[in-house]
Amino acid sequence: MKPQLKLGAALVALAAFGAISACSKQQDATSETAATTPAAAEADSKPVFGDWGIDLDQRDQTVAPGDDFARYANGSWIDSFVIPADLPGYVSFTMLRLEAEDDVKEIVEDLAATDSAKGSLEQKVGDFYKSWMDVDAVNAAGAAPLKAHLDEIYAIDTPQALMLELASIHNTGPAGFGVIPDPADTTKNIVFVDQAGLGMPDRDYYLKDDDRFVKYRAAYKTFIENMLTYAGIDGAPAKADAIIAFETKIAEAHWTQ
Repeated sequence: MKPQLKLGAALVALAAFGAISACSKQQDATSETAATTPAAAEADSKPVFGDWGIDLDQRDQTVAPGDDFARYANGSWIDSFVIPADLPGYVSFTMLRLEAEDDVKEIVEDLAATDSAKGSLEQKVGDFYKSWMDVDAVNAAGAAPLKAHLDEIYAIDTPQALMLELASIHNTGPAGFGVIPDPADTTKNIVFVDQAGLGMPDRDYYLKDDDRFVKYRAAYKTFIENMLTYAGIDGAPAKADAIIAFETKIAEAHWTQ
């Protein structure tokens, strides 16, 4: 998680730099763009997704709004829209997220292809991205970079040692800790604790016996087995069972929805 956090911070800083630069250029170009402003404004005012307002074509008019307003307002869309196979769901914010991901990808790829000044933010972001995308180097290193971390895990022999190790790598432990503004008094910060430690979204995926959750658990077991096999670890099926059993114990201690 730490590399992702660093990349996020770098991109935020880069965006801020770009915004400042854009503001400066905008002031210099005011007179030059005055003649084209109306046309540009008209183009910019057009929505990226659909039209403004309520799309009445998405209604299901066979349903009375007083009986099921959500179905009345969205029924046709629900029946006709196909969720992309690589997504668990789809809402308007999904479109925004996917577009933002494409924008960020374009930024970092451009920086990776640019010979930026040594030590500059652009150079750091570009090199960081290239290091992640250097598949040959990653494959050549194999699991060696993980050895120190794995040795710490293999050395765990007591519940106390387990808790100490989880505390040292708290991002993947059964609880997350941090600092947030106090909702009751935003002039102060407070410590918060959040539950974590599960490979699947929440406790229901481990504890409920509905058909869909049974299928999720079976698919999750297959996924774990595949990952262990790819890593060259023997006894993948038994180890997958042990991992799921351990996570199930954590799920039992989680708060309900």
